[in-house]
Amino acid sequence: MSTDTRGNVLILGIGNLLLSDEGVGVHAIRLLAERSLPPGVDILDGGTSGADLVDDLDGRAKVVVIDAASGDSPPGTVYRCEAHDLMEQEAALSLHEFGLIDSLRMAEQLGCAPGRVVVLGVQPASMEPGLELSAAVAAALPGIVELALQEAQAE
Repeated sequence: MSTDTRGNVLILGIGNLLLSDEGVGVHAIRLLAERSLPPGVDILDGGTSGADLVDDLDGRAKVVVIDAASGDSPPGTVYRCEAHDLMEQEAALSLHEFGLIDSLRMAEQLGCAPGRVVVLGVQPASMEPGLELSAAVAAALPGIVELALQEAQAE
């Protein structure tokens, strides 16, 4: 009988709080921590971790990652992709791509990869040192949190 009380779904926020919008994933997790989560959904502040995340990914049915992302859209824009697309194309969407992709590859090699990984990348306005999000990303944050919850509950 297992005593594991982890949920099947993990919402993982990645980022560096010291570099303004680069910390959007961690800010999202802090906002989620103030809410009632659906049954079976866990949250985790992954900070700037890489390979350290493998244990947290182990056997999850789904992982929803929130991170800053580099693209050509206005600040606060959310990009959605599946991690397998990033892994196949070696695309440079997430600013932490190598840490996340390396963790996913390691989990695959160890036989403990999550069933599905959805990445919600958020276009930053500022990556300068600072603890606060830019106005554009801060305004988008509640919508990002709602989108992450929707993804967590989607089949």
